[in-house]
Amino acid sequence: MASNVMIVFCVDNTTSMALNVIEAREMVINTCKQVEKNSNIYIKIIKLESMKTQWLRVHCEFTNSMSKIVEQLLKCNKPDCIYPSKGIPIGDLLHDALNVDWPFNDDNQIINKKLVVLVTDGVPNGLFTPLDSIDPWVMSHEFHKKNIVLAVVGVGNGNFECDAFYHALAKNTGGLYIPFVNAERVLQGVIGKVIVRKDTFSEAFRLVPSEYIEIELYEYEAIIQCGNINQIKELFLEAITKADYDIIKMINDTKFRF
Repeated sequence: MASNVMIVFCVDNTTSMALNVIEAREMVINTCKQVEKNSNIYIKIIKLESMKTQWLRVHCEFTNSMSKIVEQLLKCNKPDCIYPSKGIPIGDLLHDALNVDWPFNDDNQIINKKLVVLVTDGVPNGLFTPLDSIDPWVMSHEFHKKNIVLAVVGVGNGNFECDAFYHALAKNTGGLYIPFVNAERVLQGVIGKVIVRKDTFSEAFRLVPSEYIEIELYEYEAIIQCGNINQIKELFLEAITKADYDIIKMINDTKFRF
């Protein structure tokens, strides 16, 4: 029995991505080209656009037409939700992706394989500021319960703590954090294994060579013990405070050395 492969791309087109929007679109298009001839693959685009002090969310429909995918990425659609620009509302985007009208909604990941790809270079709402949207860390647990795998593509030169958070967020669902330079190759390889070898997405991500996804596992074991993003924020603040203390201590020790 053929599997149904469903992929949702959540593409950040806000001002933080200004220099990388075109490259990110090309990456999504090139990844989709690999699967355009497979009738059991369905792709959906969710875009986050920026306008002055607001961010606009745009939903597109599931399709397996390459021309429609390109049109959805390039066309300026009417927004279905507006956010104040106080950090990327990652939790809301993940909530939307979790609750889309999946073409096949059985949670059996052997038959119905679901992947969400978040493409962003932004700071998630709540990581360094008060959370005023849905908690993305809580949503990652919901992904895991529903057998939906998350991959995060980090575009540009990210913030170290953001990279660590996104790494833990994706891994919590069975996915990976992927540096943009390797994203197209990794995603094509993973999707290919899911189609040809009938792997689940989590199985396919476990086979990705470490050199394509290498990242410092900064506080990873501590992050996954956290229950929400506020606890993760406290963890980072403690680490930053300790680092500042160590630097000051080193300066003082050097200053009084004879």
